Amino acid sequence: MTKKLCCLCGLRPATTKDHIPPKCIFPPPRPVDIITVPACKECNKSASAVDEEFRVFVSMFAGKKNSEAERLWENQTLSTVKKNRRLLDKAKSACQPGYITSKNGIILGEADFVIWDDLPNQVIDKMIRGLYFYHFDEILANRANITVGQVKLTMAKVKCVKSLPCNSVGDGQFFYRYARANDNPLSSVWLLIFHKSLVIMGHTNSK
Repeated sequence: MTKKLCCLCGLRPATTKDHIPPKCIFPPPRPVDIITVPACKECNKSASAVDEEFRVFVSMFAGKKNSEAERLWENQTLSTVKKNRRLLDKAKSACQPGYITSKNGIILGEADFVIWDDLPNQVIDKMIRGLYFYHFDEILANRANITVGQVKLTMAKVKCVKSLPCNSVGDGQFFYRYARANDNPLSSVWLLIFHKSLVIMGHTNSK
């Protein structure tokens, strides 16, 4: 029964399929193994503008660290920001100069950092709802809250998440690990890694 409903809102019939992650974050030719989940037209179309902003954010953050992300920036994202004044202004303000330091605080050099004022949480929210349905065949809808944050992986965190189930799309250009509490199925954690450099973590908790 749940497969007949949109897995994002849980209210309307699922007449389309939504891509996880948004296919726009991959340069063509796009991976054939992008996950799809049932979605209604309203949920699918409402995210298109936010997906575009997310592509700008991802390709800016990962561009100098990953060849696929750099190709995405050069072949698609750059033309997008040139046509969209709002995104162009946001991309310019996001690039801020800073210093690279050692663990002891010694300045090793200068670099440009991507400081995005607000994460496109709507995209991550949609992805987590879709992945939750994909793995557990359950619709979260309004039963759970989702919190999102960008994280930096330390060695301790890496050791902690290595034991979690994992999956990847596009030969590892999108990679994620996840876990759900046995005693509280609405409580879950999702570690999402884009282009092998941008790490975002999300949690679901029952309302």
